[in-house]
Amino acid sequence: MGNSVSNSQGVSFQRKEDRIKLDDSLSKPKGARRIATSRKVCVTAGTHLSRASPVRYVLQPVTPGDNWGIYSPASPSLSVSGELKAGKAVIASCSVSHSCPSGLPHLTWNHTGTLIVQSEQLTNGQWRVTSNLTFTAANSDNNKRLTCTAEYQHNTSEQRSKILNVKYAPASVEVETESTVVREGDTVELRCSSDSNPPAHSYQWYNITGTLLSEEKTYKLHNVSRRNTAFYCAAINTEGHKNSTPVKISVEYAPASVEVETESTVVREGDTVELRCSSDSNPPAHSYQWYNITGTLLSEEKTYKLHNVSRRITAFYCAATNTEGHKNSTPVKISVEYAPEIKEGLACTTKTTGVACLCIVDSEPPPEIEWLLPVGTHASSSTERHGSITLGILRSTQRLTETVTCQASNSRGNTATTFSPSQTDKPLYCVIAVASVLLVAALAVMVWLTRRNG
Repeated sequence: MGNSVSNSQGVSFQRKEDRIKLDDSLSKPKGARRIATSRKVCVTAGTHLSRASPVRYVLQPVTPGDNWGIYSPASPSLSVSGELKAGKAVIASCSVSHSCPSGLPHLTWNHTGTLIVQSEQLTNGQWRVTSNLTFTAANSDNNKRLTCTAEYQHNTSEQRSKILNVKYAPASVEVETESTVVREGDTVELRCSSDSNPPAHSYQWYNITGTLLSEEKTYKLHNVSRRNTAFYCAAINTEGHKNSTPVKISVEYAPASVEVETESTVVREGDTVELRCSSDSNPPAHSYQWYNITGTLLSEEKTYKLHNVSRRITAFYCAATNTEGHKNSTPVKISVEYAPEIKEGLACTTKTTGVACLCIVDSEPPPEIEWLLPVGTHASSSTERHGSITLGILRSTQRLTETVTCQASNSRGNTATTFSPSQTDKPLYCVIAVASVLLVAALAVMVWLTRRNG
């Protein structure tokens, strides 16, 4: 109910012409309206009355017994039912009492929802308007101001507000850290953050396999390794719990597992082979170098093309470099295949027990050595492999009087040499000397390569 101004109470008006006189006809002054049932004149306070006006007027009834008064708008009352929880229905009720049923106040809300408005008559000439607002509470409603406004005629209004306290389970659960990029061996601290009401009272940390790691809000990971997987946290309050999205820690480390890759390490002599340098590193390698076995720099690209491959090429290795360091690969030897070549030194030597012949073949892959002998000759043969050199040895208890042929073949080709034992009859030590020179040379190369690789 509004505040009444008693009889003969002086009030100020905006202009002199706004003086109100009430007579038997109850003529309506500005801002007043007649209510026949109670002979009451309702004047909306603040519409034509101005406290700022220096001119003072007196409002008094002309006819004795007139019931008159000036009423200020009443403030609405506001209530919200029960405990508020996200996802649950909320009923808010706003009501206001008034004494002018011909000009009902209009109740509005600052929140959307379903409205039910009703008006009821009270005692002593009072009325009450009630607006019930039903809506579903959301996380975003928490700490928001719910306001009901009673709008009267002549742009006059009164408000009543209530701060909403909406309870909801953890949301927006996230793993926070100063940086998700760390150097291998460092320590990183992870924090679990969440939005909830009431605040989360407990936390858990898990790795990607679901193993529980900690039950603190923060989790320290010491001596970080490249093998660390992703991590996630869970936040829990009285309303429920929620997991964060897994976060992968990017661990930076120098190149490892540096290797020389090629489609095949076996090529034909004269072909072209492409070598690639691969490595495991974070960040990825930004530069590469290629070297031969003597340490000579050959290229600074990730791939290296070797043209017109020769049997004389040595091993190769590459180096990968990133911001954390560098590493060399193990040297890789390209196996160059070529057809057999019979070297000088093929000879036979005659002994009292028979004949011994030696055929020296250079080839890759190893050759098949076959001896073509005169009909009726009984002999045995054997081979020895030393590097790329194959020694074919023929022994016979018979003296050879006709030509002898040494034939060598592999997947790349074949060759043969024919000679007469009578013309090439040499002492055995000469044959051994020639073979030894070739073997020593081959072995020296092999030892040198082995030491470099080691």
